[in-house]
Amino acid sequence: MKNKLGLVLLLISICHIGAAKNTISGNLQMQTERDTSETKDLPLLFKLPNNEWNTVIHKSPGVFIFKRNPISDSAGRHIIPAIMIYTEDAAAYKQDIAIFTSKKMQPFLDRGVKVPKIINWQNKDYPLTFKNALFMQGTYSDNNVDHIIFMTYIIDKNDNGIQVYMDMTKEVATKYIAEFWTTVWSLKEKP
Repeated sequence: MKNKLGLVLLLISICHIGAAKNTISGNLQMQTERDTSETKDLPLLFKLPNNEWNTVIHKSPGVFIFKRNPISDSAGRHIIPAIMIYTEDAAAYKQDIAIFTSKKMQPFLDRGVKVPKIINWQNKDYPLTFKNALFMQGTYSDNNVDHIIFMTYIIDKNDNGIQVYMDMTKEVATKYIAEFWTTVWSLKEKP
């Protein structure tokens, strides 16, 4: 479990800014959502925002990382937003989403992520269909670059603990945050 957390923190810390091997195409690709229902080893359904997103890590069981093709920011850096999904057996939490979330979220808080509000199914602006889940939008700074991070914690009816993290820099979020919302709104429990 510590290795999985270390991977998440490492990716958030270093994977978003840097020299990208791919260049940004001047032509816009088709902006349709990508269905991921064929992903049989994940206990949820979701859609990637469009064809700009690619699977970069798929380790069964339970680790999926998707990265967007690079976006240039005003400083000329190639920003690579990421969507990271981790699953694990959460039977020991006995469906207690608060304890599950607290344990999974604490390392992020310890590293400076600020979460002003946690949203559950009783809030009117709750974006998920899962009842046993918590959603939050946080911020942090890495190397003097401000980021936004969506963090979603779910325990489904089969005691699967699901963590979904979405991360991009604040500057590119002004234009591309809708891509994250496309995926958040599409998160569904498998029947």
